[in-house]
Amino acid sequence: MDDPLQIQEAVNGVLAAVSETVQLSDGAARSLRSVPAADYLVRRFEEAATELNATWLRLFRASVFGPAPAGAAEQLELAVDVGESARIRNEDGTIPSAAAPRLDRVNEEHMAEVERVLFLMSETRRRAERAARDLARAGADPHLVEALEQAERELETTIDVFFKGTYSHVPKDQLSLEVPASDLAGTVAI
Repeated sequence: MDDPLQIQEAVNGVLAAVSETVQLSDGAARSLRSVPAADYLVRRFEEAATELNATWLRLFRASVFGPAPAGAAEQLELAVDVGESARIRNEDGTIPSAAAPRLDRVNEEHMAEVERVLFLMSETRRRAERAARDLARAGADPHLVEALEQAERELETTIDVFFKGTYSHVPKDQLSLEVPASDLAGTVAI
């Protein structure tokens, strides 16, 4: 892969995969907006698309403009809009049960969208990892290898946040082991 054209094709392949993932995530958010119970999923899809867009932009800049000048403070930070979710979180980061989504209102089709986006994100991350490894072996410009490695790390973080935000959420009222007194009527204490 010593040919500059092959190197650019490898980077373009990762850019295309990130772009496809953004489009799928945006499409899932649009299709779920009409389902009130899926508001939290819409936010997760939108957050993932925003993070993926930032990753795409950083990688694109590195591939087109080369390495950033030494000391340049122009590094784009992950552009997750956490304003809305931060407003409804407790100090410990948990979502109060009154604001928490009810997972029993999310159907199989919604979760299939989550799976599709997660799968595509994972494939994109693997593609970035492979491209970084191949370009490093081929002696490509270090800034391209570094940009691909950074993209792979960012994709891993995006996957982790998206996965935890969609699968690991349990409303507070479902965490309680307390049994209502009305459910104990007619039982014998041992």
